[in-house]
Amino acid sequence: MSHDKTLGAHLERAIAIGQLDKKAVFDLADRIQDLRIAPARVDWCIYGICLDYVVPRGRIGGFLRELVDRLRVADRLEVFPLGIPVPELWRVQVISDARTGASPGLIESQR
Repeated sequence: MSHDKTLGAHLERAIAIGQLDKKAVFDLADRIQDLRIAPARVDWCIYGICLDYVVPRGRIGGFLRELVDRLRVADRLEVFPLGIPVPELWRVQVISDARTGASPGLIESQR
C-alpha cells in the first residue's frame, strides 16, 4: 500500500473516532503527505490529531527542518529520544488541533 493511501486511511479512522474536523485534518495531510518519512502512528488525541514519527538520529535535523517548514500552523511539536533500548532513534510527535468546533489558539492558551 502506498504512503498516501496509508496516511489517508489512518486519517479517515481518526476523523471517525475522534470527532475531528475533516477539512482541518486533510489540510494537515496535504502539508505532510510528501515528507520523506511516513508517520509511524496517526491517531486522534485530546488536542485533535497526533502524528508520531520515528526518525534515525542521523536524519533528525533535516527531518525537523523539513517538518517545521510545512507545519507553520502546528499547535505543538515534541521531539525526544526513544531512550536506552533504542538510542539511535528519536520520536517526533506533531499535535494539531483539528477538533470539531475548536477555536484557533485554544491549545496555546492552555499551556
